[in-house]
Amino acid sequence: MKKKQSYIGIDLHSDNFYAYYISENEEKEGFYSLDNKGIADFLLTLKKTDKVAVEASANTVNFVQNIERHVKEITIVPPNKFSVIGKSTKKTDKNDARTLAIFLSKDLLPKSRIKEEVYLRIISIAETRYILRKTKAALINKLHSIMLQNGHKIGKSKIRGDFGKHLYIHDLPQDLLTEVKLLEKEIKHIRNSMDELERAMISLSQTTKYFEAVRNIKGIGDLSACTIIGVIGNINDFASPSRLASYFGIVPKVRISNSKQKASRITKAGNRLGRSTLVQCTWIAIKYNEELREYYDRLNKTKPSKKAVVATARKLLTEVYKAMKACETDR
Repeated sequence: MKKKQSYIGIDLHSDNFYAYYISENEEKEGFYSLDNKGIADFLLTLKKTDKVAVEASANTVNFVQNIERHVKEITIVPPNKFSVIGKSTKKTDKNDARTLAIFLSKDLLPKSRIKEEVYLRIISIAETRYILRKTKAALINKLHSIMLQNGHKIGKSKIRGDFGKHLYIHDLPQDLLTEVKLLEKEIKHIRNSMDELERAMISLSQTTKYFEAVRNIKGIGDLSACTIIGVIGNINDFASPSRLASYFGIVPKVRISNSKQKASRITKAGNRLGRSTLVQCTWIAIKYNEELREYYDRLNKTKPSKKAVVATARKLLTEVYKAMKACETDR
């Protein structure tokens, strides 16, 4: 007798998960630990014809890798595009899993893609580096403030460089000297850590087929190329440059009401670090790329500079798209 297909919604936590099964004329549920035994018990309930839905979270990829060979299809649901669970008036593990199962059975769930591991590792390193960079900037600002409060004006550019020779020429009280030395030590440690991360990120990116093509685009350096590649992943996941721009969140929100269409600010969907990196690259690119410079200048006549540079960033992203696509046809 042929087993019935099930639609399974998963409410995933850090150490356990709740599963809700919907098949023809039958509903059931299960609760499992997120360890080898729990996964093994869950696998026993699955059929090759089943479809599974789970919200995207930090441990979703690992969960998917454990079960993907045992089911027909897995849908990863981006929470920001599926607000039914978040806005539920009765939010329980069972209800969340059941909601996913119901919407899955009706093919109404938004889908998020699974990137290859190399791209996940690249963007993880890029995000860690970004956190360290922000921390370093905060420590430099604190060091600058301490010296200024004690009557010693030292430019931040000097503190960012070999700041020891600029700090210790001043006569500082012992408690202040202790604080300054600790800040100096932490800033140097972060710099060294960032150097290690940058080497690892470039090394990983060089194993992809896209690195050389993206880094050779005017305005995009090695580290920016790494971040952009990590965010995009496989370029074949995007049918057009417009789809890629939408993924980066640099397309305007469009509202249509009573046959009237109104475009407003950009959506800012997707990875914020990827979007900010792209915009930073655009500011550099318009200095050296005549076509982008002319495009930016034309827009800047009627739009504020920030809006003009975002629109130009979309044009730069189209160049990235074409360069990455060319890597596919060259293979």
